[in-house]
Amino acid sequence: MPRASKTLRNLVPSSFSLKNLGELRRFTRIVEGVCYLHHRGIVHRDLKPENVLIFNGVPKISDLGIAHITPEFADVSQLTVPKDQLMNRDYYAPEQRYGDATKVDSRADTYALGCMLYELVSSLSPTRPNMPRLEELDKRLAPLDKLFNKMTAHDPRKRYQYLDEALDELIWALIEIGDIVSAATSTPEDDESVFLKLLSSANGLHQKQALEPALRLGERALPLLHEALGNRRLDIVSSAYSILGELAHPSSVPFLIEGIYPRRTSTKPRFPTGQAAATAIRRYDVDVRLVVLDSITDLVRTEDIEVIIEGLDPSETYDRVLKLYQEKRFYTDWGVDEGISLLLKLDADKALPLIEKLMTRDHNFYLHSVRKIVYPYVGPRQKEKLIDHFLGKTSSLSLYDLHAITEFVTNRELTADYISSTFVRIRSAAGSAIKRYNEREEFLRVLLAAETKWRGEQEALAAFGPPIPQ
Repeated sequence: MPRASKTLRNLVPSSFSLKNLGELRRFTRIVEGVCYLHHRGIVHRDLKPENVLIFNGVPKISDLGIAHITPEFADVSQLTVPKDQLMNRDYYAPEQRYGDATKVDSRADTYALGCMLYELVSSLSPTRPNMPRLEELDKRLAPLDKLFNKMTAHDPRKRYQYLDEALDELIWALIEIGDIVSAATSTPEDDESVFLKLLSSANGLHQKQALEPALRLGERALPLLHEALGNRRLDIVSSAYSILGELAHPSSVPFLIEGIYPRRTSTKPRFPTGQAAATAIRRYDVDVRLVVLDSITDLVRTEDIEVIIEGLDPSETYDRVLKLYQEKRFYTDWGVDEGISLLLKLDADKALPLIEKLMTRDHNFYLHSVRKIVYPYVGPRQKEKLIDHFLGKTSSLSLYDLHAITEFVTNRELTADYISSTFVRIRSAAGSAIKRYNEREEFLRVLLAAETKWRGEQEALAAFGPPIPQ
């Protein structure tokens, strides 16, 4: 076995300096190592800087000569036998120093590590009387004070009952004081630990901070992120998609495509990750995004595809979106297939034959859908065709439809002659379409008010010309 180049004692500073806080990353590895011992039923009981050997920068725990071993997992029931000799007087817990040796358990290791933490940061011996709080050395170190105080509580019942809890708090403390620790070089293991901690946090800000260690990990972060996509917590999944988009690695594309597909866990498909996955795909190069469009084999939402193709040349995306529409890949809750609206946005002239075909076929061509996904994206002549189409179906018009058509008619894009004649047609259609007298009279009053307002505007235009823009 090679000889260690130094021990942790060699890394304890002679005086306090923020530069030495970089050693806290190494200290985290030490705590992880002791946790490993505890998980396997071993309590060290002689932890001190001299017993932590450094091999090429990696800490290794040594000198388990008086370690207590039990066949069960380490917990507060793992006790020392009286004949064991305990000589480490600077770092052992009060129950080791003054009490019955049979009362010593894994919490004594927690105490010793707390002392080592304080000395590594402050350069001061943990047994020195009237030790200053770490916050007094630098106010940004306040999170470490809370950790140190609980690790070294005089009563073992007030310490962390399991070292894993202290490790968890240590990682959060390092994250909180990250600005003064981040200058130190981190190992992939350090980054992986911090990354997983941040990603699994319930705090959205912490989840965003997971990007920094993920970028340092690079491809090493990919398996962790791909696994996180199966997490039951949607916030973790969404954060993982966001980071995958920043990394933009080709191996993640199949996972991102899967993210825009529905989850069929209820009576109708749901798309809980569609927006997050689509936003991640948008960060890839043009060629990859076009390949994604060509690879879709399940239902997708129009808004997610719109995110993916944002900024791309419509000449490259129209035919691909049309193919999705023709293959019925766009999810439709009710009414006209929403893929139509995306096609109209990309190229209204090319998409118009589809609209006319729907009008001829008259299948699921409902006005409430047309109002939202078709009417806003066509020109004046096509708007008139849509209005004529629905006014020609008087028997199937509802009160809602008549209100919508009235709103269409007052659009200033249409010619005055067309609007004037259409008001007459709407009034006639209301007479036969609205069966209840009160509803019909109320609608006719609304229609008259709209027509009166429009005619007043026309007279003002004729007398004074169009209004001057503000």
